[in-house]
Parts: sequence; C-alpha cells; structure tokens
Amino acid sequence: MAWYTYSMTLASQTIASCATLFQLRSSGTPYEILRVEVSQSGSVTSVQYPLYICRRSTTAGDVAPVTPVHVGSTSEPASKMVSSSCGTGTFVSTSAFGTDGDVLWRSGGNVLSPYLYLPVPEERIWIQSCMACAVRFPIAVTSETWEGTIVWREWQ
Repeated sequence: MAWYTYSMTLASQTIASCATLFQLRSSGTPYEILRVEVSQSGSVTSVQYPLYICRRSTTAGDVAPVTPVHVGSTSEPASKMVSSSCGTGTFVSTSAFGTDGDVLWRSGGNVLSPYLYLPVPEERIWIQSCMACAVRFPIAVTSETWEGTIVWREWQ
C-alpha cells in the first residue's frame, strides 16, 4: 500500500448561487484533502464569500464527471474516485445539491484574492473509504466566473 496524489480543476464557470464546486466520492479507499484553491476572474469589486468542506450523506447529481489527474507519475494506479454525475466531479448546475453532513472546515474569502486551503499535515481533512465530501458555497454568491483546483491523496 502507498499514497498516490491526484487533482481536479474547475475551469471558468459562472456561478451565481449556492453551489458545489468540487465533489469527491471514493470507491473504497480513504483519502485526505491536501489543497483547495478557489478564485474568480473578471470582477474588480470587493465582495466576501463563504466556503466550506463537508461530508456528504447523499451525493449531488449536479457535478460534471471528471477523471482525476495524476500529480505524480502517470504510471501510478488510477484514482479510486467514482467519476459520475453523483460521484466525483466539478460544478455543472445548481439543480441538485445532495445532502450535506458534517461541516469539516468553514471559512470565507474575498473575490479579489484567491482562497487557499493548505493545512499543516496535522490538520488535513481525512475522509474514510466509500464516503463523499464536497467543497461548496453554502449561500448564494455574487455572479462571478469561478475557477479552482482540489488536490488529494489516496491510500491504495
């Protein structure tokens, strides 16, 4: 068994409501979130926004399936994340959020500077196998063009 690192990117999506930016759903391996970065492009107006990472008790059907990218060597095993509209993916709509469980981390940012979640190792969020988590705007945000990246590692 070893750790393997993967990433997923949200590219230029206009979002004007509460929304799931990233959702991860494992198919049988524990994982930890190493980094989340969220930013916008296009606005020069200072506006605050909340952001949180939560466990999901039911997964959303509102994500665009994404195949995770290897951060290390491409010869490493494929990610164990389930890539589907109710599995691992990025924002596509605000039609179905799924059900949020425990909020594991909540903070806020300003649209004029990227938000960076980069915890020290002792504070990284661990998600047990077969569980889902999401990075979300819990309330409606000002309409902006958002982008971001999430990086995690899996024990395989």
